[in-house]
Amino acid sequence: MKKLLFVLMLAVMGNALAGTVVQKNRNTSMNMVSGSEKSKIENAFQKEMKDIKEMIEDQTLAEVKKNTFSNNADLLFNKDYKISDLNKKKILEKFFEGCSDIYLKNMKLRFAVKEIKYIDKKNVEVVYDLKMKDFDKALDGIEKKFEENVRINVLKKLGYKNEDEIEALMLKNGNESEKMRIYDIMVDEILNIMRKALENVNLETVVSENEKAVLTETNGHWELSHFK
Repeated sequence: MKKLLFVLMLAVMGNALAGTVVQKNRNTSMNMVSGSEKSKIENAFQKEMKDIKEMIEDQTLAEVKKNTFSNNADLLFNKDYKISDLNKKKILEKFFEGCSDIYLKNMKLRFAVKEIKYIDKKNVEVVYDLKMKDFDKALDGIEKKFEENVRINVLKKLGYKNEDEIEALMLKNGNESEKMRIYDIMVDEILNIMRKALENVNLETVVSENEKAVLTETNGHWELSHFK
């Protein structure tokens, strides 16, 4: 069972951002912006991008939800386990809500401005990278930690001598409350390990580089015009 839960976690974390942002890379030759105006433009850009950040996060969670409730349901529940559909749904919901909370708190999406260039007197192009916390680095070595916790913490909390006893219970009809207790503790454990791993990593990865946005000055204020 520990293997199934671990595979589910990797699938969820690995596919979350797939297809969210399109990478573009074009060269331009424009006049660079400098001084206080550069700071003013960048502040305006970051403010304008808040809604974009929320949109990306919403798309990401939709992808996680789709992955959790459909593609990987069979990884969490062995086809021979005797668990009601209602309880399976409750377990999946708990896992999804936990993953979503951890993911959003640790994603740390940010728009790293690289260049700001004048197009003309009223328009500038902002070149930026979309970055986030490097989840791959965070998950390095997590399988070993998870297996150690299964053998020590989980079995101790459950009160079983070994995993064979748990497997035997899962293969029999009835005793749904005990099966739910086992899954609750297992899910809590994997979410706790995931949370600690992501919290302790500060490295970033570039999701999409050299993205471009155009800001236009109107009455002394810079506003997002469009993306290139």
